[in-house]
Amino acid sequence: AFQYLEMDSFLGPRLYGRFDRAHDRAENGILWAGEGIMSFLRGLHGFARLFSPLIIGYAYSRGFLTTPSSLYGVAKLIALAITSAYLARFIGRMLDNEYMHFIQVWRRAFSDPEARNELKRFDYALAGAPADFVAQPNDKLWFLPADPTASRNPLTRIAAYAAVHSFGIRMLYPGATGLLNLLLGGSLRQARKLAIQSKSAKRAVLQSARGDSVDTLFKRGSGSHASTLVICSEGNAGYYEIGIMGTVETLGYSILGWNQPGFGESTGAPFPEQTLSSADAVWQYATEVLGYKEEEIVVFGWSIGGFPSTWLAANHPKIKGLVLDATFDDLLPLAEFRMPAFASSIVKVAVRDFLNLDIAGQLSKYAGPVRLIRRLQEEILITDESGTEEEKRSSNRANALLKRLLQQRHGELVEGLLPHVDTWLSMSGTQRLMARGLTANASEEAMRVARVYKLCEHYLVDFDATHVTPLSSDYFNLPQPIPAYHM
Repeated sequence: AFQYLEMDSFLGPRLYGRFDRAHDRAENGILWAGEGIMSFLRGLHGFARLFSPLIIGYAYSRGFLTTPSSLYGVAKLIALAITSAYLARFIGRMLDNEYMHFIQVWRRAFSDPEARNELKRFDYALAGAPADFVAQPNDKLWFLPADPTASRNPLTRIAAYAAVHSFGIRMLYPGATGLLNLLLGGSLRQARKLAIQSKSAKRAVLQSARGDSVDTLFKRGSGSHASTLVICSEGNAGYYEIGIMGTVETLGYSILGWNQPGFGESTGAPFPEQTLSSADAVWQYATEVLGYKEEEIVVFGWSIGGFPSTWLAANHPKIKGLVLDATFDDLLPLAEFRMPAFASSIVKVAVRDFLNLDIAGQLSKYAGPVRLIRRLQEEILITDESGTEEEKRSSNRANALLKRLLQQRHGELVEGLLPHVDTWLSMSGTQRLMARGLTANASEEAMRVARVYKLCEHYLVDFDATHVTPLSSDYFNLPQPIPAYHM
């Protein structure tokens, strides 16, 4: 038993503190130094992978990559830092009575329900943690089919694979980098502790069908809205501790937040398959453990969180509604805009084969109530950064999402009228009110345009803010089925 305890003390998770205590945990000096070095190295590793093209180019230009002595020196320095960190951490843990008690509880929790309940008092790194719920594989789930239009050139595929798995995934999901997790770790822990101590929130560790640990937080609502559960999916630098759950909480809904793979204490990496597997684990937990029915659940996604949100809606079409805030239609146009033109073939393969976030394609499989929220000062989801404010706004990919939604659901009505959708999107609120009226002898064409405008009003609302401004609770209104007279 002592041998196991020594090994767990060497390789076990970091202890941040306890939820049932007001004061923060104080690590001894040796442990603090070891944990600090390891956190710094993880952040440095994330930084290096994120900026690997620039770092490799600079190292090559300086001759570092062609000089064995330089490479050996760097490798020796890294090995020394890692060894020192592990040794200091191990000694510090063995001298820390609180940690030694925690690691014993942690080990027993894999087989002892009482120990698992006691473990919930601790806040710790979840990698390898005993799961509160294990999701089961589901072969009946629908996924986007592969895109046959991407290049099949082997060299292009190799280049795309290398780009995605080195810096690409981290550019797309900075919230999964060691650097950002290091910088925000303290704030996330404080927010998590506040939610559990003061708001009676319940934290649960789920295991996805792919084996990743999914960190979740559930808070039961109050009043008439408590019977509705809102599943909240964050953006590419968002975490449930400081994210969109706050928008919904004040309205009294029950809320379930989760961190995507690699975010906060969730493990894995946010590739589409892992992200959707984690989302499925959250869904299974919401229905099988928390006890909510499909028709009692609203799915809420912000920004890139629209990807798992629309996938859940596509696979569970009886949900109460889908709310998408500051969400785009497809990653490819945004990626092509951000990357140099000479790499367009690599970018297309990288997106379509490895990061195919076709949100509009997934939305096409869902026919229930949906609400789109467009940010009027959007600076992230635009493909025109040098034009006028009107031109920037017209390049917002939320516009394309609305138009694809109208084509999918009301194709016959909007055929030939998409320019009028662009007109409506460019209007102010006052102009939209003025455009509602129709004369008694209005033409059939004018009546069709009026119906299209009503559909636009039904599906989309504007929020005058930037991409990262927290959504006002006033804008979180549950979408309703479309009235028959709009059809």
